[in-house]
Amino acid sequence: FYRVTGTKAPGTGIGLANVQRIVKAHGGHVLVQSKVGQGTRFEVLIPLEREGASKLELPQGEDDVPAAP
Repeated sequence: FYRVTGTKAPGTGIGLANVQRIVKAHGGHVLVQSKVGQGTRFEVLIPLEREGASKLELPQGEDDVPAAP
């Protein structure tokens, strides 16, 4: 993913290169399909669990979670 030189349109988001780095850091992939005159489709695939990742223990019960102000 890169920005073509000589383009006049300003960027509007965080950039595809950053998206790709973030998704890869989570063990995922970015898929792209593009058809001239029809548009471009981006799919971001991130696994539900990463191999070797420890599971986060969440508090159980109402007493463990602070109430909103």
